[in-house]
Amino acid sequence: VEDSIPVYTIVVLNYNDEIEHLSAKNADVYETNEQINSFMDELNIDINLPVSPGQYMIAKYAFSNQNSVFIHMAHLQFPDLCPLPEHWLQLLNTQPQTQVSIEQADTELNISASIHGAGINVIVIKEILV
Repeated sequence: VEDSIPVYTIVVLNYNDEIEHLSAKNADVYETNEQINSFMDELNIDINLPVSPGQYMIAKYAFSNQNSVFIHMAHLQFPDLCPLPEHWLQLLNTQPQTQVSIEQADTELNISASIHGAGINVIVIKEILV
């Protein structure tokens, strides 16, 4: 049986009370769009994670309004009928922004994240066994 390799997951959320309660009120798409786009706060974090010496894969996933279906529809002014081809959702880039790196650590890893406006960052850290 292989030794268990520790995996660290850090989740960073940036939002406000108005965004959190959007689903609880009867907001139309225009009010929802305004609430999300008016939230301009920035959140920056830096974490020193104590680890054993070795190589680590750091994968960062950023979920933001910039690549959501909601923002694409806002650019079209939320039309009742969409003049786009059938299966048009497949044409839109709605995947999270992803950044993967390999870091060498002796005693700790410095992990940082930055979110501009409403969003979620998920950071996964895993040791690479050689």
